[in-house]
Amino acid sequence: MRHPLSTYRLQIRDSFTLDDAAEVTGYLRDLGVSWAYLSPLLEATPGSDHGYDVVDVTRVDPARGGADGLDRFVRAARADELGILIDIVPNHMGVSEPRSNAWWWDVLRQGRASAHADSFDIDWDFGDGKVRVPILGADLADEIGEISYDPTPAGDAPDGLIRYYEHAFPVAPGTGTDAAASGSRSAIEQLLAAQNFELRFWQDEAADLNYRRFFAVTTLAGVRVELPEVFDATHAEILRWVREGLADGLRVDHPDGLVDPGGYLDRLAVALEDAGEGEVGYVLGEKILEHGEALPSWWKTAGTTGYDALAEIDRVLTDPAGEAALDALDARLRVDSDLAPLTGWHDLIHDTKRKIADSIQVSEIRRIVRGLPASLREEFEADVLQDALAEILACFPVYRSYLPAGRAHLDAAAGEAEVRRPELGDVIEKLVPVLADTSLEVAWRFQQTTGPVMAKGVEDTAFYRYTRLGSLTEVGGDPGEFSLDVAGFHTAQALRHASWPTAMTTLST
Repeated sequence: MRHPLSTYRLQIRDSFTLDDAAEVTGYLRDLGVSWAYLSPLLEATPGSDHGYDVVDVTRVDPARGGADGLDRFVRAARADELGILIDIVPNHMGVSEPRSNAWWWDVLRQGRASAHADSFDIDWDFGDGKVRVPILGADLADEIGEISYDPTPAGDAPDGLIRYYEHAFPVAPGTGTDAAASGSRSAIEQLLAAQNFELRFWQDEAADLNYRRFFAVTTLAGVRVELPEVFDATHAEILRWVREGLADGLRVDHPDGLVDPGGYLDRLAVALEDAGEGEVGYVLGEKILEHGEALPSWWKTAGTTGYDALAEIDRVLTDPAGEAALDALDARLRVDSDLAPLTGWHDLIHDTKRKIADSIQVSEIRRIVRGLPASLREEFEADVLQDALAEILACFPVYRSYLPAGRAHLDAAAGEAEVRRPELGDVIEKLVPVLADTSLEVAWRFQQTTGPVMAKGVEDTAFYRYTRLGSLTEVGGDPGEFSLDVAGFHTAQALRHASWPTAMTTLST
């Protein structure tokens, strides 16, 4: 297996296309870079700079240079003896502009009858057979006057469009009426009732959404790559890159969002070996490891993208003699700013994760509640089950488990939750065996939810409160660990070399 000695990431976008990237391959070679590392290339939402909101899995984004641009970049890279690593996004697709995403558009138009209805992780029953779309500025009754029906047929909307300001949605087959076209309020209400989507107040996304999303980003809808047909459809173009020698390796974005990350990597490894005519592909997983946590040894990957290495490098370069002075400065600034004294890191992240579980992740937790066995839902009120699940999530010590591996993390979280909330002890004890039972969908869904609660509660909240030294709050870092001595650093690197010798070492996020 080929692997890079050093990489340089290039953010490909409409203002820096693949052709622009081709102009700098010589510069990268002169820097000592061995592989160019490209951001996502599949077609993304128009205007997207980051590319993680893919809307078309079948082609390289024309705005980023298209297939021809990729060919030209590859020729330039090969001329300068560079390998190529490309970022891929299997967990979700962009749906902020529905018409740009043909799969999502067809689901909105045809609902469960769509050929892509199973491609997205939608709770159809909770939505009464509809996809909930939270884009309204207020409740529907208050916004109905701003919604109109345009009966003009189009290739992707033969029955016309429903419009709301800049938003457009396809009308379900056979549901458009002349009365709705005239703007009659009652006719518009009847037209909306006949659709396969439901327009909702945007604030409903926190508690009443019915599709899985990336963290709390409602415009990134979860994709079910665990289904073989969805995997094949979403990876055909990616595998073409490998088959035609356009990519030497892949960086997998957010594998923890998937139902079974290890199973996905197994399937990807087989597909890459087939595409590479027997050669094993170089694959990295964007996995965030907590302090002291090990990457699952059975994953078919060369290792992580290096957040764990970054945490060690940061700390070996941090002088431990500065800790007391920075603690004192932090305490003084908190007094001067009328802020509460800094609590311990563990208690802080429990509280921030609990806040996330009680706010922007309520939709996800309520879906777990709906998936629990009937016996539990009959014994306990839904709000009690939701409370107990939120507490376990707030206490979960790592991003996620991979059951049956990681059962100890679930037990530890439940034990701490019972200590913090003894009145929930009975329900927590009855939840644990259910959440550990991999024959149940709810156990897999719980594992998909621990990561978003951790990410939003820690990286996006606690890091901004535990501020004694900003460099300690890089992704995957534990700011409670101030520094690392040289001997400890060398021990960590020896372990890394023995376990994952070709993993990435990241220097900044």
